Amino acid sequence: MGFLQRSLTAKLSAFFLLLAIVPLAVAGYMAYDSGRQSIARNVEAHLESVAILKEQEIQTWVEHLEHAVAWLAASPQIVDDATVLARYATDTRQYLAAHDSLVAELDRMAALGHTSLVSLLDGASGQVIASSDTAWEGRFGDAEPYFIQGKQGAYVSDIFHSLSLGRPTMVVAAPVKDSSGRLVGVLAAHADLEPLSEVMLERSGLGESGETFLVNRSNLLLTNTVFAPDGAFKKWIFGQGAELALAGKSGVGQWVDYRGKPVIGAFRWLDDRKLALIAKQDQAEAFVPIVALRHTMQGISIAVILSATLLAVFFARTITRPLRQLVEGAEEIGRGNLDYRIEVGVRDEIGQLAQAFNQMTENLQAITASRDELNREIAERVRAEEALRESEQRLSTLISQTPAVIYSLIVSDDLPRITYISQNLRNVLGFEPDEFIDNLKLWGECLHPDDAPKILNASLQLLKEGRVTIEEYRFQDKQGKYHWLYDEQQLIIHEDGTLEVIGAWHDITDRKRAEEELRQSYVQLQRALEGTVNTLVSAIEIRDPYTGGHQRRVTQLACAIANEMGLPEEQIEGIRMAGLIHDLGKITVPAEILSKPSELTELEFGLIKMHPKIGYDVLKEMDFPWPVAQIVLQHHERVDGSGYPQGLSGEEIILEARILGVADVVEAMASHRPYRPARGIDEALEEISQGRGRLYDTEAVDACLKLFTEKGFELE
Repeated sequence: MGFLQRSLTAKLSAFFLLLAIVPLAVAGYMAYDSGRQSIARNVEAHLESVAILKEQEIQTWVEHLEHAVAWLAASPQIVDDATVLARYATDTRQYLAAHDSLVAELDRMAALGHTSLVSLLDGASGQVIASSDTAWEGRFGDAEPYFIQGKQGAYVSDIFHSLSLGRPTMVVAAPVKDSSGRLVGVLAAHADLEPLSEVMLERSGLGESGETFLVNRSNLLLTNTVFAPDGAFKKWIFGQGAELALAGKSGVGQWVDYRGKPVIGAFRWLDDRKLALIAKQDQAEAFVPIVALRHTMQGISIAVILSATLLAVFFARTITRPLRQLVEGAEEIGRGNLDYRIEVGVRDEIGQLAQAFNQMTENLQAITASRDELNREIAERVRAEEALRESEQRLSTLISQTPAVIYSLIVSDDLPRITYISQNLRNVLGFEPDEFIDNLKLWGECLHPDDAPKILNASLQLLKEGRVTIEEYRFQDKQGKYHWLYDEQQLIIHEDGTLEVIGAWHDITDRKRAEEELRQSYVQLQRALEGTVNTLVSAIEIRDPYTGGHQRRVTQLACAIANEMGLPEEQIEGIRMAGLIHDLGKITVPAEILSKPSELTELEFGLIKMHPKIGYDVLKEMDFPWPVAQIVLQHHERVDGSGYPQGLSGEEIILEARILGVADVVEAMASHRPYRPARGIDEALEEISQGRGRLYDTEAVDACLKLFTEKGFELE
């Protein structure tokens, strides 16, 4: 500390070093903290999207079971057979035939998957009169909630552990009524909960440590997890996420999970099912990029500190060297050596002070006559010392307070000439002001080549119109690093006709960097949206590879049609997103139906026709910048109103859905189907030509035909 008090060089070195280190430390910490928070927010948003998607998949699965049971309960065969069983005695021929027919239909229902047991209970007594498992026939379920509630309408129970089945299940029930509306029975299906675990264990986009699971109101784990593969109905889950969800809340946060690991997670309360849904990922995996960034920043900081130390010492010595000469001269004069002179090597305030000091010495040599003259010499010396102190103060103030670099150019018949540039040039760009005086070539060398034409035009415009010009461009500092400068120039015309340009540089590098970071954040959001869509596409391809390939080819053709119609890129991107997942609703249709090699039954085709509505229900809450959910819902609608599921017609169908509908028909007919071979592109084009303006949009059909007949378009 004593050394700092005695040495101006040490003080300036410390000042410059702090000037470099403090902003670097603050910027580094802010970048690290901002990066960590940004990653946490991105992961939380992604996990929340995953949780919402899982919730929608669960709801879709339950609705599918409910619709399937309701459909079966209302089917003519079930109604007729149940009516016969209620009307005839058990030993009659009619009763036995109806019983066998009913059991066969219940067996077929159970074989389709998602249910392990399907039974029909007598509407009056609650006795099981037909079942896919004949061991259940004769049992009474009159006290069961699903029988009591199922007589009134469709009923879905909570998940519970069935002692009769020996495993957890959920019961879906619906009333069976005869043609007159009289209750003849209750159809009850025990759900197979394996699809729930499959939905929860699907980990697309969750990394190595991500997992999702369900917990009931007793904190009991209902589905297997990645780290507890056999934990369903065996493990209790406690933690902040589960506690908040079981309290009826939904959100995101960071907590310690059941393994004692800190995680980032999303939690949702499924009120209809009275379950808590948790999606989480280990913080150790989520924050890997920011940890690497921290190590990189530490290395860069060490290098910058070393460089700043060397530069601080260099600049401090450069500033204090003339001052030391002044001190030495003052000491020589104090010893009576009036022949001592200081060499003037610079033109700044220090140089002016040195000239004043030499003049003072000459005056002292001339003053020898009287005491008055001696007093005047002493007064001159005092004034010179005061001027020295004021000059030092002005220099210090200029260095510490002026943010902009001020410069002056004189414009003559020859090239412009730099006549002045302020001292803080060294703080902004590392150059000494003297390096730029009368050195326009250095200015041109430091200017970024891509910005040179713009600056030349701006300078010509300034000289022509005389108004203030403002430009932003890149300028290289002494270390070769480019800075973004905000340059404001004003033309001054002197009385003698001399043109002078006064300019001010402001370093806006940090602002430009912030703008770039904002742009990168937008790109990351776009990637997150792409990741969500790719997750849905991957889920569909895992379930049904044919549907995944069909979706991609339909997307290829639909985007080409939209482009041929001259639609803007933003609208085409919305068609691309919708096309990739337009058959998302088929994920709820049993795989046996999708891949069935023969013609579908009415019941099976009815299940398939539900896929646009199911896809819409999954997507409607997702915040796309395009009407993706509506496109998926309407892609099977037709211009004449003969489509499904809403029977829309004409302009009621949005343009994107009409385009996707044409592409869907062409690809479906041109490609192989499980129940028929490919019909070929010619027959597909003939179909849309005949349906042009009646079934399919006129412009979309014309664009499609032009692609194949004139531009050689081919499906991949």
